[in-house]
Amino acid sequence: MSGWIPRLLERDKELAELTQAIESMLGGSGRLVVVEGTAGIGKSRLLHEAIEGAENAGVRVLSARGAELEQEFTFGLVRQLFESLLASAESGRRREWLAGAAAAAESALGWQQATAGEFAVLHGLYWLTANISQDQPLILLTDDLQWADLPSLRFLAYLLPRLDGLQALVAAGVRARAETDQPLLNQLFTDPACQVIHLGPLPLEATSHLISTAFRREPDDAFAAACHAASGGNPLLLGELVKTAVAQGLAPIAQCSPHILNLGPQAIARHVALRMAYLTANDRALALAVSVLGDDVDMRLAAELANLDSVAVMRSAERLEREEILRSGQAGEGSVPTTLAFVHPLIRATVYDTLDPAQRMSAHQQAAQLLTAAHADTERVAAHLLHAAPAADATTAHILRTAAHGALTRGSPQAAHAYLKRCLDEPPPLEDQYPVLVELGTVTGMTDVPTAIEYLTQAQAMTTDPVQQAQIATPLGTMLIFDQRYEHALAVCQNALADLPPTATDLRHRLQASIVLVRLSWHDPQLMQLTEQLRRQPWDDSTGSHALDGLLAFHEAWLNEPSATQRARRALHEDLFDPVLAHTYSAAVWTLLAADDDTVMRDLDAALDTARHHGALPTLVMILLARAFGWLYHGALAEAEAEARACLQHARTSGFEGIMPHVGYVLAAAALEQGRLDEAQQIFNELTLPHLSYSKYTSDPFSDVLPQLQHARGEYQQALQSALTIGRLCTEHGLHNPALNQWRSQAALCLHALHQDSEAHALITEEIALAQQWGAPRALGRALRIAGAITHNTEPLLQAVAILRPSTADLELAKALGELGTALNHQNQHRQARTHLRQGLELALRCGATPLAHHIRTELTAAGARPRRTALSGPASLTPSERRVADLAAQGRTNRDIAQQLFVTPKTVEVHLSAIYRKLAITRRHQLPDALATTKKQIRPDFGGTVTL
Repeated sequence: MSGWIPRLLERDKELAELTQAIESMLGGSGRLVVVEGTAGIGKSRLLHEAIEGAENAGVRVLSARGAELEQEFTFGLVRQLFESLLASAESGRRREWLAGAAAAAESALGWQQATAGEFAVLHGLYWLTANISQDQPLILLTDDLQWADLPSLRFLAYLLPRLDGLQALVAAGVRARAETDQPLLNQLFTDPACQVIHLGPLPLEATSHLISTAFRREPDDAFAAACHAASGGNPLLLGELVKTAVAQGLAPIAQCSPHILNLGPQAIARHVALRMAYLTANDRALALAVSVLGDDVDMRLAAELANLDSVAVMRSAERLEREEILRSGQAGEGSVPTTLAFVHPLIRATVYDTLDPAQRMSAHQQAAQLLTAAHADTERVAAHLLHAAPAADATTAHILRTAAHGALTRGSPQAAHAYLKRCLDEPPPLEDQYPVLVELGTVTGMTDVPTAIEYLTQAQAMTTDPVQQAQIATPLGTMLIFDQRYEHALAVCQNALADLPPTATDLRHRLQASIVLVRLSWHDPQLMQLTEQLRRQPWDDSTGSHALDGLLAFHEAWLNEPSATQRARRALHEDLFDPVLAHTYSAAVWTLLAADDDTVMRDLDAALDTARHHGALPTLVMILLARAFGWLYHGALAEAEAEARACLQHARTSGFEGIMPHVGYVLAAAALEQGRLDEAQQIFNELTLPHLSYSKYTSDPFSDVLPQLQHARGEYQQALQSALTIGRLCTEHGLHNPALNQWRSQAALCLHALHQDSEAHALITEEIALAQQWGAPRALGRALRIAGAITHNTEPLLQAVAILRPSTADLELAKALGELGTALNHQNQHRQARTHLRQGLELALRCGATPLAHHIRTELTAAGARPRRTALSGPASLTPSERRVADLAAQGRTNRDIAQQLFVTPKTVEVHLSAIYRKLAITRRHQLPDALATTKKQIRPDFGGTVTL
């Protein structure tokens, strides 16, 4: 009865959709196509039908399949896709595919000892895909995606927005989403570049047709209806149901309908059991061995686990293939079968479920031993040890710990956690239990803070050594802060500090930094006294000193003390990229951003480069967020939005949800300044509002986004109340710096709109004084501009323009110029007004601030000018990202070279070059050097730095 079900039935529409997606890919419009449905509904059959035609047309197809027992195997799906192709490729071709940025992909495949950072690996896999698809159109076929390992899913999430422009398609089969709770799958499915094809049940007519094919006669209507009801229109279940009916001698007549309904969903289990009963003991042993080892297992390995010789295994494999339980394949060239797999995961699960728990654990233990003897990848061995019983074996503990280190370096803390947890159950030798607990606590902290606290607390209880106590106290204190257990965190750090030897200065500074962080997070009234003491102590060039400086600088900025800038500059150090200390680096960066430090974006350039090559995704997210705020403060709205969206994508990919409200602020603020008010409100509602708690977030820049939105909508009374609520909490917590929170000027604008100018004047006067004390141009220029607008006085507006002109705050300068020009225009000083308004318009256009540009253009018309309505041209009109691409192109770099250097796609480079040519009024690449050298008079010097494209 093999092959009795036609290849496809009632799937013409779905097949046409898949075929269209493949044709679009051949035209350079790659995408992800997901075929979704319940197990056995025909997802794999549909995918293979469509892709077989593509293969015949010359498309390269790389295949992989998720396996339930191998979800912890880091980059398991990626390895299935690429490993065989790269291993069998001619050496020159392999070097071409792995050239440049793609070299980092070798880390995911376990081919290089020096491990690249998580982002570099994902980016390397993208370029590997791009390089292979440049040679030949490429389909990455991934079945049973619901069982994919997390790092492989991260790769697909990274690849998805970069497929457009490639002759590459990802085609995936996945169980219905109700059957999985993997957040990354939902992220993939809801991406605009993903096309979901849902397979529903077959109609009754198709069921009747399939039954007639099997029985070689038309079934009675009642029998067909019973089969359709019992199988739910699922082709696989229907097939097994009919096979069972044939095996039991049933006929397709109405009288047999009740028996069909009794078979129901158990048809697969019953029929597999029936077929297994007629097989030999060798056949059953081989089927069980393959169910333990997984899909596409080496036949020799399966033979060893089943205790069969080479002749017996071939005979059993043939019989199991005839019974449609297993399928054979070739791992390399040749016609002799070398691999075995089940024809469907449901059949594998049915066979595997016949093993009782003790048999399963024993079989996985034997599988691990065989794989170890065969020098298999450590993580593949560890995947079986996860399902084996603890044996108090030092070798097993060593394998699991080694696998954890490998998983962590390849960007899978979840797998590392699973291996280390199982290692602890072994247990490891007594002398290794302490470091395993520390490693487990540190790894778990990336995904599960409460559990990480438990592990680190256990580790702390295992040692009396004061240095080890201090080493644990820093990460434990950080986790306790994240869990808002401030008193406990403070006690842990203070107790460790009290017992620390005087010579351990680096650890002492680390603990002091942790204590400052606790008191900052807790708004502890003793913080002031503590920081005054710490600022007087000697400084040394240790990581701990840098960490302490970062937090002290942020507290000084909080208090509006200008000395914060110097301390923050001293704090910046690469060692602070460590996940435990990353918040101290962030504190220093935020201080410098608030101070309008001209060099901080260049520092972030270097930090971004380091994070891309060596860092984890959360570190990259933190740096991207800081850069997004930097671009926003400079008025580069397009760059701020692009940086924030890159940050958002990586945050979702890495599960770093805590960053969402900050990203929401940048996106909402950029949309607001560009005139997209409804979009700004939607972003705020989705990303920021769910996390907004004034009592917790008063020190964060996004806490004043609500009054800004309300004011823009003309809801002045609501905006005033929001701003005053923020102000009350800021005052209670000692936050006085207007560069960190501008509630006073925001409230003053609302009061002015409500005709309460005396109260507005008092607030803006206070903000001007505080901004003068802090000394940053952006905060002071804003306060003076608003003072001028409220009082209708040109003097503060002239001061604002003078202060902002040498700064990098383009948008704030444009607003000040616009206000000054408007005020002069109302005083009938039209000539002077036109000068300032033209400069303001040019800056507003460069920033992309559409409403501001419209307002200034209206004032220019009122002043007797005829303002242009076209976009700016020339080098000054280039955005920072366009300027970076233009400079590299002018140096003779190819689009691919530029894309690899800037960590973007070649299509992104093409889009930017198109805009560059238009703005520079050129048509050829060789014209770039001369066009870039033709500079117009600048309103202020250009700001340096690169942008994430």
